[in-house]
Amino acid sequence: MQSVELEDISLEDFQAYEDCRVSGVTNMFDVRNVERLTGLDRPTITVIMKHYNDLVEKYPDVREES
Repeated sequence: MQSVELEDISLEDFQAYEDCRVSGVTNMFDVRNVERLTGLDRPTITVIMKHYNDLVEKYPDVREES
């Protein structure tokens, strides 16, 4: 499994995750379904979940657009 760090999360990755979260179509802890819906891999999703608040600060416009 590849190692993903906070610095590896792009604006597009976070946007895909946030679009899925805001849509309400799945429980975000159902990582397999989130993978399918967003096209993100499990390590990326895990880092986004772990550092969600840091990513909101890094990419503040993502939440405003959702």
